[in-house]
Amino acid sequence: MDELPEEILEIIFSNVSPYKEYDTLSAVCKKWKRILNGMNKQLPINFENYVASGAIEWFKVEECSQSVVIAPRIAQVACYNDYTKSMFVFGGRSFSSSSSGFNDLIQLDLNSLTWMRPVVKGAVPPPKFNSVFESYKTYLILFGGSSLPPNNTLGRGSAKYTNDLYVYNIKSGTWTVKSFLPANCPPEMYLPQSCILMDDDDDSSMDTMVVYGGQKMALLNQTNKELWCLNLETWVWQKQTLVGEPSPDSFFETSKSVICHLRLTAYSMALMILPHSPYTFCAWLLFRSGWKEWTWKKIEILSGQYSPFFNLHQSIAQVQVGNKLVLFGNMCSEEYKPQLHKVSELRILKTSATTNVKTVCMKKNILNVMNSCSPGTSVHANTKGLYIFLLDLQNIETENAVKWINQLDPIEQKLRPSFVGKEIPSNVTAVLGKGEIILHSAVKHGKKVCMSLYIVRGYK
Repeated sequence: MDELPEEILEIIFSNVSPYKEYDTLSAVCKKWKRILNGMNKQLPINFENYVASGAIEWFKVEECSQSVVIAPRIAQVACYNDYTKSMFVFGGRSFSSSSSGFNDLIQLDLNSLTWMRPVVKGAVPPPKFNSVFESYKTYLILFGGSSLPPNNTLGRGSAKYTNDLYVYNIKSGTWTVKSFLPANCPPEMYLPQSCILMDDDDDSSMDTMVVYGGQKMALLNQTNKELWCLNLETWVWQKQTLVGEPSPDSFFETSKSVICHLRLTAYSMALMILPHSPYTFCAWLLFRSGWKEWTWKKIEILSGQYSPFFNLHQSIAQVQVGNKLVLFGNMCSEEYKPQLHKVSELRILKTSATTNVKTVCMKKNILNVMNSCSPGTSVHANTKGLYIFLLDLQNIETENAVKWINQLDPIEQKLRPSFVGKEIPSNVTAVLGKGEIILHSAVKHGKKVCMSLYIVRGYK
């Protein structure tokens, strides 16, 4: 093996798992370690290129191969932890009952693709769903969401919004709860969005978890527009001042925002916020402009010859793959799509779910809230299932804009088959691993409901 050229060794190593097996092979000799370190750095770059070009495949992990049975659920939260090379899943609401939920912690070993239940002790959280769940070094952080009273293992009862913070120590298997005064922590909220901001200079004192959006319990589920930062070394919350906040008309619902971390040369820390209405996204850059101060900046979403039509009434899962934001969702049904005739006749029909009354919205209103396709471009769904949509973030700093990547077959004008996960429901939880995306969802087969696992990988 030592006499083999490095190019041949790279081909051989590309067939092993990039998780624990990379670490095992790196211990053989310095040459192998150097090659595998280079492959490990190239892995996310290659996967970004595969995703952008549609060179991806969907794999299903069969339930019968698992020794741990997971009760069917929705609105569970998940994250990838690099220390254990695993995906962790917490809680969720019962698939069959809105008054039942779970507070179990489940671990998926991504090397063997097997489920396990880690050691759990200490102050175990109550049943929760739609919470913030982030991984940081050897910790898992659980915040907010909707909580069910822990009357029993299923937590039957009425849900309430929470602002409690739980931290799970992976090494010791212990949950701890952090206590704060009401004025020194975010409000009770449901469906908040979050991300981890880590300092590029390895200064852990600057590592932060950012929480934004969601709904407040008070004032009839008021939309939350506060930004809070949690210092991951001191576990102290700090409310941030937002400068130049957009008007409510242009901002839609922050309770359904998408948030991602951007590494830009002009700003030390920057986020992209994608709030949306039932019909479209808008984009805003939120960058740190001072001590506990962040400033809003409008970002244009360019459609070019292509713009997807989401069903934004359904849940949307997202992961950030390099400079690409990967969104998982459903296509609009035909009645929700714009009727693409002459530009002067462009209209959209909206059907009320309760009255079956169709409302016609004129062109002027549509263009303010929708990135419509260019005239003559018709985007139709290939089949029922889960769809991948791609937003290119590469030129956000130079052009002050992001752009939808054209994913249509040039002949049939449909999404290419590789961007469609057949028969996969929309209520998925998506996590980015090493050169792959892991999807976790409850799937109904006739009268039976089970939890299914899907992997999206690139192929050469």
